[in-house]
Amino acid sequence: METADPIVAATQIVNERFPECRGAFLSKSVLTSHRTPTSDLDIVVVLDGPPAPYREKIRSHGWITELFVHSRDSLTRFYGLDAQSRTCTLANMSANGYVPRSNGYEVTEIQEEARAIIDAGPAALTNEDRARRRYRLTDLLENLRGTSDHVETVFIASQLLREAGDSLY
Repeated sequence: METADPIVAATQIVNERFPECRGAFLSKSVLTSHRTPTSDLDIVVVLDGPPAPYREKIRSHGWITELFVHSRDSLTRFYGLDAQSRTCTLANMSANGYVPRSNGYEVTEIQEEARAIIDAGPAALTNEDRARRRYRLTDLLENLRGTSDHVETVFIASQLLREAGDSLY
């Protein structure tokens, strides 16, 4: 099967699977020069309620597609969970995504809400959070200094890099 244009495929998937949806957003990453041969479609779909929220991975129109199905309430709740983990993945998909399906004003409201969450940025770290992060970094550095096993070195270094990156915020 030939792979459809991502916008065409996303629109068809939303129309076929969610004809009653209140709106949908295709993450723009697949529409940029960062797309790779293994890129998938990430689509946020907003329903009136159940069965949302849920995630589902499907293959359709030549694409592997990850569906993030939500209600307005669950979107807000999951934005909050993302903010607690210091990420804005769902908010970014909604705020900046291509809109393959819109009911008008509500989609604009959803995008404005997502942008406000992104613009607010993460909450300030508490002194306890800073101390915990400092401890993890120090512990990983000690482990790295003490290992002679190549595989363990690579593993610890990757953990250290991730932890250092997370500590920037």
